Amino acid sequence: MFIVTKLIVVFLHYSTITAEVDGFEWLSESNNSALASFVNGYLPVVTIMGLILLLPLVFEFIGKSYEFRKTKSGLETSVMNRMFVYLLANIFVTGKSRLVSFFARFILCTIDLIC
Repeated sequence: MFIVTKLIVVFLHYSTITAEVDGFEWLSESNNSALASFVNGYLPVVTIMGLILLLPLVFEFIGKSYEFRKTKSGLETSVMNRMFVYLLANIFVTGKSRLVSFFARFILCTIDLIC
């Protein structure tokens, strides 16, 4: 999911939308910094939150269709277990990638490649 999150953020960046998506040329023509900051700041977050809101429905579908859960409590337990694992993995991957990014930048700054 971390890769999907990064792809969403990159795709919904202001410059990517204006260059790659047909029908959004008016964004580059407007030269409105408030609109650009809105697109860069809020649009990726709202999209990711929408996807996270859809996850319980996807997990419920998996529980009904593939696990053949019959009772509502069994289905809810399955959904909650999957959500817990997803959130735990998301926090772990995000934290680990931030840590790797920090140490990579620290090492590269130490040997004067970038700063």
